[in-house]
This record gives sequence, C-alpha cells and structure tokens, in this order.
Amino acid sequence: MTAKSSFPCPYCDRKLSAETVHCGFCGQRVAATWSRDIRLVTDRFILKDVVMVFVIAVVVAELLVAGTSFLLGRGVLWMPPHIMGLILVFVLALSIFAAGVVLGNRITMAFLVTPVGVAWGTGSRQKKVDRTAAAVSMLAGSPTAAGASLLAVAQESGLLPWEEIRKVTAFPGPGVITLSNSWRPVLRLYVPAGEYEEVAALVDRYAVRAKEPRPRLGIRWGREAWVRIGFVLATVAATVLATVWYDFNLDDLWRPLFLAGLLVVVGTLIGGAARRVLGFVGTAITLYLFVRHMMEGFDPIIGPSGFDYGRSYSADPILFVLSVVGYLALLALGVRCVVGRISRE
Repeated sequence: MTAKSSFPCPYCDRKLSAETVHCGFCGQRVAATWSRDIRLVTDRFILKDVVMVFVIAVVVAELLVAGTSFLLGRGVLWMPPHIMGLILVFVLALSIFAAGVVLGNRITMAFLVTPVGVAWGTGSRQKKVDRTAAAVSMLAGSPTAAGASLLAVAQESGLLPWEEIRKVTAFPGPGVITLSNSWRPVLRLYVPAGEYEEVAALVDRYAVRAKEPRPRLGIRWGREAWVRIGFVLATVAATVLATVWYDFNLDDLWRPLFLAGLLVVVGTLIGGAARRVLGFVGTAITLYLFVRHMMEGFDPIIGPSGFDYGRSYSADPILFVLSVVGYLALLALGVRCVVGRISRE
C-alpha cells in the first residue's frame, strides 16, 4: 500500500521516499500511516452507507421493472412491495451474517496519507476471506458470486488523489474523516484517537480543492450550462417531433424512441465518459428505429382486391416528413453527444 515511490516535501520541496513520515531536511511531518480495526455491524457510518445502498437499489430495481414493462407495451408495472421486502430482508440477513459471523464484526484497515493522496488497504485476514470466497464461488460454478468476490479482491487497496476530493467532513468524536468527491463520500479515514489532530491537519493542508468555493447545487452557470440546457430542449423537441407519425394506441416503436431521447438527454446533462456511452446507445437505437420507420413508410398499401394504393407515407405525407425531420435532428444531437465538445468558460 503505497501512494507513490516518492513525492516532494510540501514545505521545503525536497524529494522524499514514500515511507517518509517526517522530512529529514526541514523536520516537518509530511505523511501519516496507521491501521485500525473497524466495526462493521455496529458502526454508524457503515450503517448509513448500507441504508443508502439499499434505498438506491430499491429505486433502481423499481425503475428497471417499470421501464422494461413500459418498453414492452404492457403499461407501467411496479415490483410488488412484498417481493421487494423479501429480497431486501434476505440480502440484509446475508450481509449481517457475513459481517458479524464470518468477519467477526471487524475488519482491519491500513491508511497512508501523503502529499500525493490517500492510500488504503485491508488486513491479511480480510484478504484471505475475499480470496477464499472467490475460489469457492468459481468452484461452485456461480459467476455472479464469483464476480462479486473478485470485485471485493480488486477493492482491497487503492489510491485516492487529492485532486478528486472536493469535500472533507471531520468527526473528531469517533475519529473519522470523510473524503467526498463532488457528489458522494469516496473514502472514510478511521484514525486512532492519539493521531487524529495530526492527521486532520495533514488532510486540511493537502485537500486544497475541498476549500475551493463550489457553485450552488453543483451547477456551473454560464455558457456551458446554457448550452447544455439548449441541447436538452432540442433533444426533447426532436423526440416529440419524431413520434408524430405513430399512433400511440397501435404502434409501439415510440416507446424505444422515447428511451433513445432520454439517453441522449441524460448523457448531455452529466457529461464525462458516461455522456459518450449514453449518447452512443441512444444514437444506435435512433438509427435502428429510423431505418424501420423509412421501411414501413415506403411499404406498399395493398387493398383486399390486390389493388396497389401507393406507399404508406402517402396516407399523411406531412406527418411523415415531420417525423423524418425529427429523426434526423435526434440523430444529429446523438452524434454530437458522442463526439462533440462543450466550450467551457
């Protein structure tokens, strides 16, 4: 568990090794390393995180069920409360058993605070448990359990650079310092009572971005925000325009079309790598629906007697043209969501 092989002293700028705690040139304390046993079932911070995970899981599961049923044309269905309750009780009981019985209600964590960032690692006991669980899961032929165990192994250690920390919340009583990014807690430092003040001082010195003023609600108003809002409104308008050809009571293609528009809207709002992924999926769905739309629009209309009455679009050419314009606009906005850039102030 090391942050880097070396780092500069923040006081005298001399190059120091990763194991250095006090600078040999200026005498200042530049790093801190310690380990501490953390209670699992009885720790209020862990309980808070578990509750948040359960709440998010319930919301995501309900949205997935409702969204899937909507796209399949069966109306909006919600997961029955008793089914969701049974699942939550089972998962909660399994979690308590794993934390309280298998791990003995404690886990040993080691931390390292340096000018580069915060590194952490689990104790040898936890590593053995994770590797045993992964091996048993693979031997039992359970890919889901094996994947969860391997994910736990991958998260046994890591490094959080100071550049990613936007908020520091101190809890001197229990000796906990919570490090958060722009929207959620990322790491909690469990500090021994005798070292809390010194560690808190190091964190306060190194977490420079956490002291920067942040816009209200996390929104960066200005050109970037208004451009995003403009593209969102254009995407909504293009999606609605593309659906004017469909009869909502007879056709079901408008359902995945709404999903495509929603993906582009969400991608435009959140930005980052997720923007490209969501924009690509939304554009792919839109392109598939557009091809089907054009094929159906040019299908011949054959009467009972076999007489050819023309193409389907001739039933209402104006609405067909408007829907084509909406599709093309949505495709352009989707491509822009994937490859475009928004100028920042």
